[in-house]
Amino acid sequence: MAQNNHSIYEVVRHLEEAWNSSDSQRFASSFQEDADYITIFGLHYNGRELVDTNHRRIFDTIYKESRSRFSIESVRFVRPDVVVVFTKAELQLKNGETISSRPTLMLTKDNGPWRIAVLQNTAVSEKRP
Repeated sequence: MAQNNHSIYEVVRHLEEAWNSSDSQRFASSFQEDADYITIFGLHYNGRELVDTNHRRIFDTIYKESRSRFSIESVRFVRPDVVVVFTKAELQLKNGETISSRPTLMLTKDNGPWRIAVLQNTAVSEKRP
């Protein structure tokens, strides 16, 4: 299981590095071909191609020159080939603003490397009274 955990951490590191280099194709390469991606704004993209296309758009516009930092909070194996990864993400925008979120990833392993089957990104809002 230790090798599995290392590979899982590599997927998250790969997302961070791809984001920080504004490489939408590299970012999308971590996803299954038919992956589901729910954005921080609640938009739903189905498929690696849409993940790529929409990240290219945001890397060129609202998130241009942004920097992201992911940290893994916990990993939960559902089965040997299915894992849920709970993360925190900090996105530093070009203007200095920071956006915090909690991406939850479901990774699957089908005769190859771990890939993201589902990613749900939730914004962290200020605490309410």
